Amino acid sequence: MSKRRVSPGLLFWGIVLTDQLLKIAVQNLMRVRESIPVWPQVFHITYVQNIGAAFGMFGGARYFFIVTALVLLFVVALIYPRLRRRSAWLHYGVLAMAGGTLGNLIDRIYNGAVIDYLDFRVWPVFNLADIAIVIGTFAIVYASLFVNNADEQRIKRN
Repeated sequence: MSKRRVSPGLLFWGIVLTDQLLKIAVQNLMRVRESIPVWPQVFHITYVQNIGAAFGMFGGARYFFIVTALVLLFVVALIYPRLRRRSAWLHYGVLAMAGGTLGNLIDRIYNGAVIDYLDFRVWPVFNLADIAIVIGTFAIVYASLFVNNADEQRIKRN
C-alpha cells in the first residue's frame, strides 16, 4: 500500500491564498487595533499592522525584509528540483516556509506592513503565514537532524 503525498502546489498556493483571503477579510471587516473576542481572555481576532519582523522587532526595515524574502524565494526556486527527491519533511517544510514568506511579502509590498490577526493574549499577534514559516522551519530542522534520506527512500519504495 502506498501513501499519497499532498500536492506540493496545493500546499504552497493553499498557504498563500488562504493567508491572503484571511488578511483581506480582516482588513475589510475590522479597524486597525480592533479586537473581537472569540474565547474571551484566551483567543481574539485582533487587527494589527506589523511593520517589523517577529514580535515587531526591527520596525522600519521594510525594504530589507522585502529583499530578504525575495532572495529566500529565489534560492528555494533554484534548489526545488533537488528537494523533491529528498526527505518529505525537508520538501514540505521548505514549501510551507516559502508559502508563508510569500504571504507576508505580498503584505509588505502592497500594505507596507504585515497584517496580523491571531491573538492568544499571551503571545504577540500573528497570522497564518507566520504559522507556516514556523512549522516549515521546524520541519526543516527535524529533517536536517533526524531524517536519514536513505531510510526515507527505502520506505517510499515499499
